[in-house]
Amino acid sequence: MTAAQTVTLCRVSRQKLGNPLVRHHGFQILAVDGAPAVWTDPSKGTRIPTPIIDYNANSSLLVKSPEEFAVGHEVIAEHHTTLESGELTRRLQTIAEDQRPYDLIENNCETKADTVVEGQPRNRQIIEWGVLLGVVALVIGLIYWSRRSTSPVPAT
Repeated sequence: MTAAQTVTLCRVSRQKLGNPLVRHHGFQILAVDGAPAVWTDPSKGTRIPTPIIDYNANSSLLVKSPEEFAVGHEVIAEHHTTLESGELTRRLQTIAEDQRPYDLIENNCETKADTVVEGQPRNRQIIEWGVLLGVVALVIGLIYWSRRSTSPVPAT
């Protein structure tokens, strides 16, 4: 009996095209059993070292080279993990079986990358923007309240 292969993955991101305030996510296959990962594109016969899997708005998973994923932007490695190949297959099946259309909140590139790399979907950007908007609303409320409470009382 042979031991299960291990696969080292990394969630990666780059600036989203046309929106510098948001990041586009994918996951990169770095190594299989410690050896650098290489994917051969059957349609072109080309080899792609350390491929990045990209989920797009057409609800498709695409295999891209790091340069294709970057589209001229810096790619940031955000989280590494090592899985047994069977667990990676299970997580990829979860994505493949999900027939929901692309959705900015619950079904997007970030939630797909997190499902594969971390085992559960997350949308950190939505949470971060929500917290930021909450803080801004709180500050505006405090400024309004402090100005209102320090206003002179009109004489009667």
